[in-house]
Amino acid sequence: MDYKLRWSDESVKNLEDILDDMKFKWTDKEVHIFKSKLSHQIDLIIQNPHMFPVSTIKKGLRKAVLSRAC
Repeated sequence: MDYKLRWSDESVKNLEDILDDMKFKWTDKEVHIFKSKLSHQIDLIIQNPHMFPVSTIKKGLRKAVLSRAC
């Protein structure tokens, strides 16, 4: 069963800002790899959000680390 992922306006804006910033600091290849990892992680979240630990900061949320190297 796939779940629905909801993006807040703030999260969309934050992602846009991050991607814009990355274009100046990373190579095109690195940006592409990041986007691929992000897309894969989003797919995992949609398919099975319970595989990620519950957030200790906000009830009802879970957290996922994209990459410790990023």
